[in-house]
Order: sequence, then structure tokens, then C-alpha cells
Amino acid sequence: MLENEQLQEMISNGHARRMGHIENYFGIAQRQKLYKTFAVIAKFNTKVNDKALLFHALGPLLLKYPTLACTIVDTDYSDTTIPRPIHDFIKVIDVLKLKDFLYELPQEIKDLKQDDPDLFFKLNEIVLPYADGNTLWKLAFLDDYTMVYISNHCLSDGISAKNLLQDLENEFERLSLDDDGEDYESKILLNYNSDKSILGKLPPSIDSIVSYKTPWWYIPEYIYNQFVINYLSFASGVVERSDTHIYKQVHIPPKDLEIIRQRLKDNEADRKITLTPFIQAAWLNAQYQAGIFNNFTQVSDVSLPCNTRQYLPSGYDTDAFKYGANTSGSRKFFTPVKNLTWSIVDYFNSYYKYLFKTKRFLYNMGIMTLEIVFKNQNMDKIISESYFGQPRGNTVFSNIGLVHDSNNKKYRISDVHFSQSPGSLVFTFAMNTVSSVDGGLNIVLAMAEKTISKEKFEFIVEKFKENLLRDDIEQN
Repeated sequence: MLENEQLQEMISNGHARRMGHIENYFGIAQRQKLYKTFAVIAKFNTKVNDKALLFHALGPLLLKYPTLACTIVDTDYSDTTIPRPIHDFIKVIDVLKLKDFLYELPQEIKDLKQDDPDLFFKLNEIVLPYADGNTLWKLAFLDDYTMVYISNHCLSDGISAKNLLQDLENEFERLSLDDDGEDYESKILLNYNSDKSILGKLPPSIDSIVSYKTPWWYIPEYIYNQFVINYLSFASGVVERSDTHIYKQVHIPPKDLEIIRQRLKDNEADRKITLTPFIQAAWLNAQYQAGIFNNFTQVSDVSLPCNTRQYLPSGYDTDAFKYGANTSGSRKFFTPVKNLTWSIVDYFNSYYKYLFKTKRFLYNMGIMTLEIVFKNQNMDKIISESYFGQPRGNTVFSNIGLVHDSNNKKYRISDVHFSQSPGSLVFTFAMNTVSSVDGGLNIVLAMAEKTISKEKFEFIVEKFKENLLRDDIEQN
């Protein structure tokens, strides 16, 4: 009874609420063991493995952004025969210490170099306990200068990770601390009873403000697209819970990245070309050169996540949504890229701008927000059955963009990597990109084993990097 009273008080104070549909999807991914964790690795130019520094930097962020301090109040989901239209609560954890956010990596992981593919594999195999009062993200250290953000994707996404690293960087810069010998790891960062009056309010779930709801006119388009992907597109192996992954990395130094950006600018048609469509075209062409498309149509699918904070209405407090699972994405089939040309890059660029403008980025995940679906179906059952035992398609491509170029003099992020695997989602490859001013562009690629050969994967990655650096791409 006491727990219920406390939860009701938290709801009244704006420090607890029901999960939204999109948040619940990532909860399902954890409950059904579809996904483990993603990691963003940031190397600083100054020592940051300092408990006093972390304590004083994290404290203000938890008070301002209570999403960072939340857990999930889980219930029993074992009965999948009945619909579960009402989602679990999220709430601020009663008492938080610095150690609740720290994850101690085994020495065998710390010994790996930052660009070692085995490092990405081991980080993405980490499992963070779902709910039960646990924090949903952790910070770990490879060495005194290299911090790792690890998340199970609940109430978090790649943009959240980037935002936290940038915020910590700025908090570090403003602090000036002397070692006072305190045990900061066990010191209380947040105590709900004493801090609730100064604690920020949880933002509502983003799908309660931005409508993901799939319009009826989009349903035929969705069905057609899914039919082509399921029956006519590239497929390799089937999804199993025990699947493991192989990793590769492509690094583009800052000087070469600047050359690529200039080439994009020089070859713009009537609109700005971003890195994302160029990377996708280079990747699909490398796959074509490897001859992996054994389906007679040679079409294959690419899923591109979208930062849905961009859809928040004007005048809304967008800063409140800095942290959270505020994402959606498209999944579309494409014909093979037989020749890498600027017209192909422009096509992808135009197409993704069209998806954004018409809100089609929202509508695939929006299926889950339709009352006829979530009120009449058990979503845990529907989603797990739509993944396990199903053939893997092509690529999920996540680009979290540029870690900002701060004016900090002491604390600067000098290099950053973003890593995740396809997990038990229906993709053969996961491509994860992030860039920084000092470190250039890093692309971490993961491939599910038992799909295509390791040798072909290595060939694709080699050709992919060659494509990114090519200076002879023709217009048509």
C-alpha cells in the first residue's frame, strides 16, 4: 500500500507516468530478449575517470533531466494470450548513488584498443537488468581518458548518449575540484524525499505530443513495402536468440572527412546533401560488388532511424526531450546500386527528405499506436513472433551525427565511436556512424553470424571504405 501511495505522489509531482507506445516497444525488446545494449565510446583529452568530477557533474543533470534518474516499474508479462493495452510505469528512483551509474568492465575488455572490433562485440554483449529499480544506462571506463555510455535502449537512444557526453563535457569544464578524499562512489547523488521540490518534471512520452498514428491511406503502401521486403528482397539466415555478431570498423580521418563534405557540397543539385545518403549509396554499392544479392529481384531493405525530437511543435520545450527513446524510423526496399554516382546519392537524399516532410518516418512504428492493434493484441507476442525465426533482411543504419565542437579549453571529446549489433531484429547488418571534429568519422559495422561469409563481409567493408574516399564518382 505504501508503494502505491508513493507512486501516486510521484505521479502528482510529475516524477512518474505510464510509458508511451514507443517506450514500451523498447521495453518489449528487453523483456523478450530481442536486444542487449548499445555503446557510445568517447575519448577525452583530459582524465575523466575521476569519481569526484563525475559526482559533481552528474548531480545537476539528474535534477534538470529526471529521465536520466528513472527505472521501470515492471509487472508480470508471462501471459501472452491476453492484450496488455496499459503500459508499465516509469518513475524516478528513490535514492541514487554514483555507483548506481557505474559499470566496472573486466580487465580483458579494458586491454582492448578503442578501434578493436572485439571491443565493440564485448560491449554490446553486456546486459543491463531490466526494471526492478535498476538504472537503465551506465558509464564505464576503458582507461582514465575513455568513457563508455552503455544503454539497454529503454528511455534512451543514440542522441541521448551523444547529449549526455556533451553535457558531461561542459559540466567537467566548469568544475574546479580538489581531491578531498571522500568516497564519492557511495555518496548520494539524488534522494527523492529531500530533492523532489527541486527536481524537474518528466516530459510526457513523445508519441503523446507527436502523432505517430499511421493514417489509413498509408496502410496499402505499408503492406506493399512489407510484402516486397518479406518475399522478394535479400534475406540471409533466420533470427535466433543465440545469434552472435562479427564487427568491423571504418575510420575516416578529419582531413579526408572534410574532403568528402566538400565533394557533397560541390555535387548538390537543388538541395543540401548530407553524409547519410552518401554513406548508404557507398554501402549498397559495396554489397553489390560483393555479389551478396542472390534474390532474383536484387532488391534489399534499409532501415533508417529518425530523431523524432525534430517533429516537436514549435514553441515546445524541446530541451525537456534531450533524453529519452525519442525515435522512429523507416524501412524501405531499394534496387541495387550497381554504379556509385552522384545522381544515386541525390536520389537517396531526396527520398529521405520526402519521408521526413511527409512524416512517413513515423508511420511504421505508428502501427503500434493504433487502438485496433494495441487494445486487441498482446504486443510482446506480436513483436517477438515477428522477429524470431524470421529471415534477416539487409541493414539498419543509425547515424547520430556530429559530437559538437565545443570551445572548451580543458575538457574536449577527441574521438568517439557508436556501436550496436542487429541483435534479434530482422537485419543482417547494423551500421553505426558518429563523427567528431578532432577524431573524424567512425563507422562501426556489425554482421550477424551464419548469414554471409566472413570473407565477403571483409570484402564489403574494404570496398565500402574505397567508395567513401573515391574522387572519381560520376554524375550519372
